[in-house]
Amino acid sequence: FSDSLINSIKLGVVVVDLEMRVAAWNRGCEDMWGLRSGEAVGKFLGQLDIGIPVDGLKPLIGNAFVDAEAAGELSVEAVNRRGK
Repeated sequence: FSDSLINSIKLGVVVVDLEMRVAAWNRGCEDMWGLRSGEAVGKFLGQLDIGIPVDGLKPLIGNAFVDAEAAGELSVEAVNRRGK
């Protein structure tokens, strides 16, 4: 059910676990970053060569696991593998 919900969202959605390992990667991420779900799921977010500034995200993601109410939408400046 959750995979269907995540894939129905047109924007890029990536779900990570406590260790920053990719648990879900939707079609929006595939279009945006040029990696298929099968190439991303199970890998550490920092291992993916996709241009996301992972070091700056670690504290924010960690805080979201500690206090779910503090979680929210996050936008970052990044350049994907296609130069976009």
